Amino acid sequence: MTPSPVSAISKTTCSCPEKTLEQAKTLKPDGLRGSYVYYDGLVNDSRLTIETVKDGVRHGGLALNYARVTGFRRNRGRIAGACVRDAFSGSECVICANHVVNATGISCDTVRKMDDPDSKPVVSHSKGTHLVFRKKDVPIDITLTFPSPIDGRALFLVNQPDCVLLGTTDEWDTGDPEHPVPGPADTEYLLKSVDGLMPGLCLTRDKILYAYSGYRPLISPKAGPTIRPR
Repeated sequence: MTPSPVSAISKTTCSCPEKTLEQAKTLKPDGLRGSYVYYDGLVNDSRLTIETVKDGVRHGGLALNYARVTGFRRNRGRIAGACVRDAFSGSECVICANHVVNATGISCDTVRKMDDPDSKPVVSHSKGTHLVFRKKDVPIDITLTFPSPIDGRALFLVNQPDCVLLGTTDEWDTGDPEHPVPGPADTEYLLKSVDGLMPGLCLTRDKILYAYSGYRPLISPKAGPTIRPR
């Protein structure tokens, strides 16, 4: 979770250059005038997803994992359920429902086409790439957000219990959304950006523990008012 600039500033305190360098010793001191400290939330997103599912089950819901929607059931022209295939056994069933919610993120347009093959896309995919390093290679005690020296984009170094996470790129991408792959240009951009901030780290490709990418759906600039309730 990232606070808006307004909420961040309202909860900040200003640190002088000396205090800033105490928290992040490898920062480039040239031109450093100080920093702002603000408090944010950190969440384990995978655990949050699981707890949300468990809470739904506790309230009478039925959770199906590895179950792919292949189509919809209709009643008097209205969607009244979904056709589902088990990814392991291949068995199929129909789940009836009073309401069907398309909350599939990057796959929302694919699901919409199951209902209306002529529907126009409403989202585009933005790919974000992240690099993970050993803590000994990035000796910081706090999480840092900073503008990239290359183009001013907001980046972050997240201090985790066992590693440090560097991210993120944010580029329109037309690759397979189910198989996001970090590109060489993404990695180079992140390494050059952090080198401009902390040249003493000397972070190179061989120091990367692993890299990963993910997609997020953003409303396409070309979408227009194409969504209609069904």
